[in-house]
Amino acid sequence: MAVRMANLGNRVLLCDPSREMLDRAEEHVREANLSNCVTTVHSSTQDLKSSIDGGFDIVACQAFSNGSRTRNRRWDASSS
Repeated sequence: MAVRMANLGNRVLLCDPSREMLDRAEEHVREANLSNCVTTVHSSTQDLKSSIDGGFDIVACQAFSNGSRTRNRRWDASSS
């Protein structure tokens, strides 16, 4: 999702509490030459707001529980 959104010209913040998942995502971002458009943060969504500075066009979250998607959240950085 982050690569697709960055390809559309958005600045994207990608956060995950799993370092392994962030490493995989960072690899995909580098392969797509989008490192200047995608910022990764090793953080839970609960701590996300205190983990970032600056603005982003899109912050999207997919939360999973026991392997199944439980909800999607979108936070508009311009509304904070």
